[in-house]
Amino acid sequence: KGWIAKGSIVVIFGAPSSGKSSIALDMFLSYSTSQEYWHGYEICRHEGICVYLCGEGYSGLVSRKELWLQMHDVVPIEQFIFSKKIIPLDEAGLTKTISELRKLNRQIDMIVIDTFRKAFKGDENSSGDTESFLENCKKLSEEFEDAAIVIIAHSGKTVDAKSPRGSSNLIANPDYAVMVTRDQKTNRITLSQTKAKDSEEITCLPLLMKKEHIHRQGEGKEITSVIITDAEEGFFLPKKDLTKEGFKIFSEIWTGRYEDGYPFITKDEFINYYIKEKNLERS
Repeated sequence: KGWIAKGSIVVIFGAPSSGKSSIALDMFLSYSTSQEYWHGYEICRHEGICVYLCGEGYSGLVSRKELWLQMHDVVPIEQFIFSKKIIPLDEAGLTKTISELRKLNRQIDMIVIDTFRKAFKGDENSSGDTESFLENCKKLSEEFEDAAIVIIAHSGKTVDAKSPRGSSNLIANPDYAVMVTRDQKTNRITLSQTKAKDSEEITCLPLLMKKEHIHRQGEGKEITSVIITDAEEGFFLPKKDLTKEGFKIFSEIWTGRYEDGYPFITKDEFINYYIKEKNLERS
């Protein structure tokens, strides 16, 4: 709830290696394996399957799926389908995609398109071409009784881009737009909604991308992949731009905890320290 709705078009965008596909996979598997919550947000009950159309990084995605199932202690089930086949969603491609999905003979609740670049045919800067693509996504949704369509897209060309690359229609027309940013040093990921139709935008969901081992019976070599987990809100000790007073306060609060190799204090620890110092009461 609050991130994907029945019949909605959702765009998840971010810079290369920001974790946008990992976020989509985490959503996808949480929903399709009937988890009760996704990082604190309730998941509505459903009966259909989820389909992930992967046009980039298929082998890495399969490893992440395997690790996710292992870490959540979930036995592989038939409620989700991965395909490394993705067809550009022009008129002909839409017809072919619908035909291929119909062969599954199952109710479909969610379709992930990874990525927009692989599924799009035309000029990404053209509002007309982008609008046609999104209209075809809506038709695809309606064809399968209002399946949610999740589109993974690259962000604009500047480092601090706050929209997907290409036409502004890609952020203006969908029901939800989610920006993914990642601190490459700490692997902390932040999700921020830049659009949420008919609801208040969720401005910050802190998560963590962790590297873990995949246990495969009978295999001697060590295999690792990444998984998305909850992250406590807090502050890392910066290496620069910290005043003497700021360093003193951080040192007084710090309990010796490290996150990804960096000294870390939680938001609650900071608030409790400030309340104690100022003789305030917590409301």
